[in-house]
Amino acid sequence: MGITTTTALIIMGISAAASAASAIAQGEAEARAAEFNASIAEQQAAREQEIAARDAAEFGRNADRVMSSQRALFAGSGLEVTGSALGVVTDTAGEAAFEELNILAGGDARAAGLRLQAKLSKQRGKNARTAGFLNAGTSVLGAASQAAGSGFFGKPASVTPTTGSFRFGGAGGQRQGGGF
Repeated sequence: MGITTTTALIIMGISAAASAASAIAQGEAEARAAEFNASIAEQQAAREQEIAARDAAEFGRNADRVMSSQRALFAGSGLEVTGSALGVVTDTAGEAAFEELNILAGGDARAAGLRLQAKLSKQRGKNARTAGFLNAGTSVLGAASQAAGSGFFGKPASVTPTTGSFRFGGAGGQRQGGGF
């Protein structure tokens, strides 16, 4: 005893539904993974800025110690912190401030790169979710096309290769559709 057309179509429908559900689940899984990666990148961005702020502050404290040592050396030598000696301390302070800003800017640049990575990861997640739904639709449409080709809706559909038009046959006669 063979499989009836109805049974075959039911099996085809179940297969299409399973494929559609699988495509949606895969898209959702990829989207969740991308969103997780985005979250990690955002956390790393914040951490980079924290590290840069800590490093800049530490550099500033070290620079203050150097300037204090310079003043102590000048005072121990009997020099007042004026003129050239003041210029040395002032130059040290300026260089220290500049380096602190460089450290902070480096942290900001790394954080910006990580935030961009997070944004791209979120977009990949949205794209994966959309692709899941599109693949699900393709599965369902493929099954519908097979059903139409099997004659479930009347006579099997035929495509005229030269014009690209199609005809459905059935009990009610010929109906013609537009080109592809």
